[in-house]
Amino acid sequence: MRNTYYKGMVNFYDEIVSHYYNYGKIALAIEVVLGGRKRVLEIGTGTGNVGIQLAKRGFDVTGVDISKKMLSVARRKIASSGINMKLVRQDVRKLSINLTSPLPETNSVPNHISPL
Repeated sequence: MRNTYYKGMVNFYDEIVSHYYNYGKIALAIEVVLGGRKRVLEIGTGTGNVGIQLAKRGFDVTGVDISKKMLSVARRKIASSGINMKLVRQDVRKLSINLTSPLPETNSVPNHISPL
């Protein structure tokens, strides 16, 4: 699978999706669902909208995405927000991340939260 889906819209992605989602509320919902666990693996992190909100709430977030351009936007947003969030460029179908303990998983599609 080639990484082309978001290639043409990376510069407009945040402007488009920000009208549909309240990332602060999504982060709050994830926090409630995870019940005190503070480490999250966000699959399909894109430009980091959900992960950044979780990191602002004190979560240790690792975001994974295949799109180099989306991760580039996420890195800029992370740097300007003053939070820590690890980003990994990988195809999630071949996910290989060295983790020292299990992480709850969230998918950045806001209506799907899957704690492990």
